[in-house]
Amino acid sequence: MDSRIIRVFEYDKLFYDKPDSRFEKKHWEQLSRYNEQNQNRYYTILGRGVQFSNYVGVIQIGNLTIEILPKVEKLSKETNNKNEKESRKKCWHDILLEMLETCKNVPVNSVKKAKLNLKSSSFLDIYLRLFLNNIQTLIHQGLIKKYKKTETNANALKGKLLMNKHIIKNTIHKEKFYVEYTILSKDNIYNQLLLKALKIIPLITPTLRSDAKSLIAKFPELQDIQVTKDTFDRIRYDRKTEPYKDALLIAKMIILNYRPDIKGGDQNVIAILFDMNVLWQEYVVRRMQTHTKKLGLCMRSQEKAKFWRKTVPNSRSRYIKPDILITNSNNKKVVIDTKWKIPSGLEPSIEDLKQMLIYNLYWECDQSILLYPGEDDRLDGDYHRFPINTNVEAMGSRCVAIRANVLKNEKLDKEFCLELLNSIAQL
Repeated sequence: MDSRIIRVFEYDKLFYDKPDSRFEKKHWEQLSRYNEQNQNRYYTILGRGVQFSNYVGVIQIGNLTIEILPKVEKLSKETNNKNEKESRKKCWHDILLEMLETCKNVPVNSVKKAKLNLKSSSFLDIYLRLFLNNIQTLIHQGLIKKYKKTETNANALKGKLLMNKHIIKNTIHKEKFYVEYTILSKDNIYNQLLLKALKIIPLITPTLRSDAKSLIAKFPELQDIQVTKDTFDRIRYDRKTEPYKDALLIAKMIILNYRPDIKGGDQNVIAILFDMNVLWQEYVVRRMQTHTKKLGLCMRSQEKAKFWRKTVPNSRSRYIKPDILITNSNNKKVVIDTKWKIPSGLEPSIEDLKQMLIYNLYWECDQSILLYPGEDDRLDGDYHRFPINTNVEAMGSRCVAIRANVLKNEKLDKEFCLELLNSIAQL
């Protein structure tokens, strides 16, 4: 493994006062500032270190890279054998990358084309190399031009004469015309975002500095714009701009997650992190989508229903939103809620069971499923609601807690959900 990379699991702790630690006090100080700027959402700052949470991915501070990996029992159990420990981390590095590919957080085809050395590269290196490769391709194909309105005080009349500004500007210069006209220009939002992200790369990684600067030199002079999340949300793709999609996905991650060293040093921070709960839910949905149609199942993800509403007119409603709702050919409904955690005592919490009861009632389901990750496929519980009236059978409120083994031979099992979907199809 690259000596610049530290790999840890979810909820691990990292301290800067440990012997031979590459994690130093200066890194801890930058992590503290970065977390504060992000409402302390990604990890917890400790007295001399940091404890990571359910966010996985990569953080780079100066020349130090920290990878946070997912943790499921078998491959993540404690061991004193250093080689075995690093082997497990390498395994989860590859598993996380595959999950990100499946969930479209990394351009799948680009990974295959790049022929990267995934065994030693950090996630950040992978993202940045993909980005540079995409930029190189776009430059070779020719950066796109978009129509752009331009105002100028011209020597000839062309386009639209802006009378008010013409009078103000040209009271003396009668030979001039203040006009507005449209030109095809490379100075558009697509190229501006790529260049802005490209200029960040030399500030965060010395290994790619020369490659990035070489590509920067091939761009024309473009307007330097202020960028927020809304800037990317407003982007629309057409036939000409579709090739930009993968590059802009990575540009978004680079720009929105970069924080320069406020002291003006070389400890700039960039963090590309993913909520493991969201990633697990998205991964399950995408794997199930490959099977549902051929099994005669209709699947909907993140379907909302109004739950609470104030009696005041025009007040905001509160919603409930299960991860997955499946209806089989017999019109039987099943709600699946994914949980990226190992339940305490191998039993779901009372809060999880309450949540599933509500889903059963609102969607009139025969049963609901709590889907946890695990090292082996196993049933952790088959629960039925106890009726208020003991003379009434407790129907329509069944919840099954299942731990699904997503691994096969220490790799992601792409068919892990097939048996579960078959059982739903036969209800």
